[in-house]
Amino acid sequence: MNDNHHALLLSMERPKFALQICHNYLPPFFNIAQQYAWAFRDTEYHLITVFLSGEENREVANDIDGDVIFLGYPRTMLRGLKIRILKKLVTLHRQYDFRIIIGHRYKSIYLGCLLTLFAPKVLVFGAVHSAKTFERFRRRVFINRFAKRLIILGVSNALVEEIQSALPRYPSQHIRVSYNRINTYQASAKLIPRVTARASLGIPDGAFVFATVARLHPKKNHEPLIRAFAKMQSNAPHAVLLLIGDGDLRNKLQTLADDLGIDEKVIFAGFVREAERYYGAFDVFVLPSKVETFGMVLLEAFVAELPVIASSVGGIPEVLGDAGKVYAVDDVNALAELMNSTYQELIEDGLPLQQKRRIAARLEQHFSFDAGRRDFWQMYRELVAVVEKQL
Repeated sequence: MNDNHHALLLSMERPKFALQICHNYLPPFFNIAQQYAWAFRDTEYHLITVFLSGEENREVANDIDGDVIFLGYPRTMLRGLKIRILKKLVTLHRQYDFRIIIGHRYKSIYLGCLLTLFAPKVLVFGAVHSAKTFERFRRRVFINRFAKRLIILGVSNALVEEIQSALPRYPSQHIRVSYNRINTYQASAKLIPRVTARASLGIPDGAFVFATVARLHPKKNHEPLIRAFAKMQSNAPHAVLLLIGDGDLRNKLQTLADDLGIDEKVIFAGFVREAERYYGAFDVFVLPSKVETFGMVLLEAFVAELPVIASSVGGIPEVLGDAGKVYAVDDVNALAELMNSTYQELIEDGLPLQQKRRIAARLEQHFSFDAGRRDFWQMYRELVAVVEKQL
């Protein structure tokens, strides 16, 4: 943001400003920052998004509504009390008199709460994206101190239930669900054509592709997926299993595929930059995670109109609704049966039009940026009067 723009904003008649605080703009937080910025489009508020770390990036700034400030602090500065960062945010508040603060993950929520000590009119929305955020005793004590000002947002009902369990004294009306969303138009436009995507990933001609996109980590649970594929692939002669992502388990998983005699049918693609652009190469998306508070990859699969099979953990069932199939985590036989039946259903005619419409409707109604804007302001209107009475 340049000085001229500062002056223009501050010269507006009684402007209202909101602040969004993010660690950085690495995935998935660039998309999340976009999502919340979109909610402020065409409102009385002007949003300023602050990235605590990461070098200035004009491409990132241009793709986020409102104004973007890159503080550029090293990651080591994000530890401890973060006094220097707080002073910078206080300076910004004195310029803009923020009325709404949105913080993503605990450190940003922590800073947003401390900022209320200098900003008596501020309402803070703290977005929690991962499990066990309030596992530490000190965090629970701190968060309870700011209960009148802080609305905690969990990205799924499953996560909200965990937060409520961790914070039993916290006002229940101040813990809400706020799903992750996806810019459906932008994501769809970025999809690489099927033939090109398949060639780039080394997929054989005529192959039917079961795919997953996740780092090779125990929580992502690739082993049952490989075992399930081994069980069903004799009934699916055209099927291959594509694993996009890298990690410490790669050698172990490759050895497993070799031991099961399916090494030629399992493609380890490794890390793929902007992997969501390649979803057009897939036929079925599979997510076998042990832990998943939401599952952003499910929305990416929906954008590509893919049938989805996933473990019934965390927020996955509520994301999928009636637009996907779930099985009990680690149940290799159940997963193999779902993969086999899906293969048999789709190998001839592909995904039915009715299912495509169901996927598109679920995306638009619950997980689009427009749905996020609608839900955020509905929640704000419900809460702001109550919070103001408490203060």
